[in-house]
Amino acid sequence: MLCCGVIAFQDFKERLVFAFMFPLLGLCMGSLHYLNSMPQVFGWNVFFNGLMVTLLLLLSYLLIKVVRNKAFLNHSLGLGDILLLYAMALGFPSVTFLILLSTSLIFSLGSVVVLHGTSISKTIPLAGLIAIFLGTLLGYSIFFNSPSLYPIFSRNCT
Repeated sequence: MLCCGVIAFQDFKERLVFAFMFPLLGLCMGSLHYLNSMPQVFGWNVFFNGLMVTLLLLLSYLLIKVVRNKAFLNHSLGLGDILLLYAMALGFPSVTFLILLSTSLIFSLGSVVVLHGTSISKTIPLAGLIAIFLGTLLGYSIFFNSPSLYPIFSRNCT
């Protein structure tokens, strides 16, 4: 949650996040995922999640570069946004990841639409918005009696 908070703060304030925050977040989330699943399942989840992020980024690249004829990296999508998606891919089982990815993007879109008039910047702090969503979700799941984010193939299943 601390990593998510730092990423959100820096992305909103400066539109620039320390590069070491993304591997640190990936390590923390990957450790949490690994400790709550079996090693074989963890490996397949990480592979599938990384593949999904790669396909999403490839589709985005094609739409932005080919269809809209605009620059992709650091104009339409920042490197921090990409690194956050890959860090997030390490943290959850595949079904949970796909649900969280889609809901975090919907949350980001809704936030941008609601806050559109109050912002003077033309860029969207996507990594910051996803980090707020993720940090809030992790905090809620840790501090409240909520359903597990790691329900399938958990080591703790009886």
